[in-house]
Amino acid sequence: MEEQELRELVGRRIRAERRACGFERLEDFANRIGMDTSNLSRIEQGKRGIDSVTLMRIAEALDVRMDALFDRERDEVVAFARTGSGGRDQVVDWALDLLTDMEFAE
Repeated sequence: MEEQELRELVGRRIRAERRACGFERLEDFANRIGMDTSNLSRIEQGKRGIDSVTLMRIAEALDVRMDALFDRERDEVVAFARTGSGGRDQVVDWALDLLTDMEFAE
C-alpha cells in the first residue's frame, strides 16, 4: 500500500469512528484530543501524516485499537462495540453464547 493510500484509509477510519462516537463536529473531537482542528481535518482527508503518539491519543478517545484503523478489510465503522462499560467483552461473550446455541440447535 502506498503512503498516500494509507493516509486516506486511516483518515476515513478516524472520521467514521469519530462520527460513530457522536462527535459530529470536528472541533469537538479536536478539543477532546488536544489537537488543532485544521490538523485533524487534514489527517481525516489524508493530506497529513500522523505520528504514533497522536494516533494513540485518537484511538484511545475513540475507544478502538490503533491497528484497527489500518484494516483494509473493513469498509465502515471499525469498532461497533466500544470497550467502555464492558462493550467489546460483552459482545464477545454474546457471540460465543450465540455460537454455542447454534451448535446445540443442530
